[in-house]
Amino acid sequence: MQNSPHRQQSKPTQPRLLTRGFVFLCAATILGYAHHALLTPILPLFIQEQGGTAILVGVITAAFSATSFLLRPFIGHMVDHWSAKGVMIVGTVVLGISSLGYLVYHAVILLLVRAVHGTGWAAYNTGAKVLLSASAPAQRRGETAGYFSMAQGVSTALVPAIALWLLGIVDFIGIFIISSVCGFLAVASSLAVPTWEIRRAVGPKEAFWNNLLERSALLPSILEFLTKATQPAAAIFIPLVAIERGIPVESLMVYYLGYGLVGITARGLFGGLSDRIGRGLIISFGTTTTVVALVITSQAGDIILLTLGGVLFGLGSAAFAPSVMALAIDVAPPERRGAAMATYSMAFQLAQGLGGLLGGILIDTVGYQAMYLTMILAPVAAQVLVFKNRRAISMANLGSPF
Repeated sequence: MQNSPHRQQSKPTQPRLLTRGFVFLCAATILGYAHHALLTPILPLFIQEQGGTAILVGVITAAFSATSFLLRPFIGHMVDHWSAKGVMIVGTVVLGISSLGYLVYHAVILLLVRAVHGTGWAAYNTGAKVLLSASAPAQRRGETAGYFSMAQGVSTALVPAIALWLLGIVDFIGIFIISSVCGFLAVASSLAVPTWEIRRAVGPKEAFWNNLLERSALLPSILEFLTKATQPAAAIFIPLVAIERGIPVESLMVYYLGYGLVGITARGLFGGLSDRIGRGLIISFGTTTTVVALVITSQAGDIILLTLGGVLFGLGSAAFAPSVMALAIDVAPPERRGAAMATYSMAFQLAQGLGGLLGGILIDTVGYQAMYLTMILAPVAAQVLVFKNRRAISMANLGSPF
């Protein structure tokens, strides 16, 4: 009996995403970002209680980002020539140890601890993103990146609010210890992640310096920088904004929940949409939403308007975060994904460092409102860049339309 044409042309099944390895990778991501998110609203308050200024908060943010930024090319080289999983495990160990360094306060010690902390964060992030690229089916990269970003969003949504609540119970010391525990739990989850087969880069020794950065990752790296430069304004400086405008700090639990929960519920959706209708459209939606969020936050005088700005910040981040990450994987040569992910993720740390430093300087010189309005330049520049490179973005996204 001959097979029917319908059987011969059966629709191919979609590759599975939620494998055991991907679940452990997401678990390590939740714990690593929980470790980080515990410190996000607490460190500015801790520094301020010790007599520090907004500029010092910005400098401390920059210290964390400086080592993370400068060392990522070398970490990416280690990933390509040694082990993505090994680099990730080393990074999570450093995260767990670093949080204990905040137990002793001194400006110089704090700067040194943040520098070491940034190194661990760079290793953890670079290794994790390369493992993500190895686990993501080509036709579902945006969706995979969306779920991975959702794992980050769980911590972004819940942990800052929990940290503010816990502060009144366990004080700063307790927060630092809990953050350390999260780092060490991330080590355990990283150990359970399988060692996916990743094509190794083999190059001549004389090419070492030339091969530290991956040129194909330049476009997504610039987009990552421009879309994430506003994140300190959305997260780090919010407790200081509340104090300056007479908004109770305790009410910021609502802000952080709104900011984060939108990211959790929307990242998988936007990641999948970027696979179907193109990365460019979704990134453009995210940049437009971020502009509106910055305008609203600049005018917010109560927790309701401030939370509305936070919700829009979360929506914008949910749109562009998985889309830009998927674009970085799209354009990366398989044997150079360590260098590509390091180059791409450098942009995030540069955005955090310069965004935090610039934000602190602007606050002290022209005030909070002008700082938020000035930050609008970053998402506008990202939108211009997406429009100018719409054809290249479309071709990278497996031929989907812009």
